Amino acid sequence: MSTEISILGPKDMIQPFQAMGLNTVEVDSKNVRETLQTLLKSSGIIFISEEFIPFVKDIIDEYSEVTLPAIIPIPGSGIERSFAIERLNELIKKAVGVEIHREE
Repeated sequence: MSTEISILGPKDMIQPFQAMGLNTVEVDSKNVRETLQTLLKSSGIIFISEEFIPFVKDIIDEYSEVTLPAIIPIPGSGIERSFAIERLNELIKKAVGVEIHREE
């Protein structure tokens, strides 16, 4: 299994990651599913913009119990949703054994 890190998202979100030398792939709602399935064969960690979760939720759920490849949703650009934050909290809890919760 590769340890390559890939970032899936719209152009404005992936550009900073591209500057850091990570594998970035610009996606839209039409090609995100096919792109994610391809990257699952070659990447160890895949970060995906939260706005695309509705299109690939079943794939994320399928891979949620395996260590690699890890699919990690990240908050998108300007879109207020809670799936990415909830998923990150689950991953942290699984990794360290305690829930880390920030009160707002």
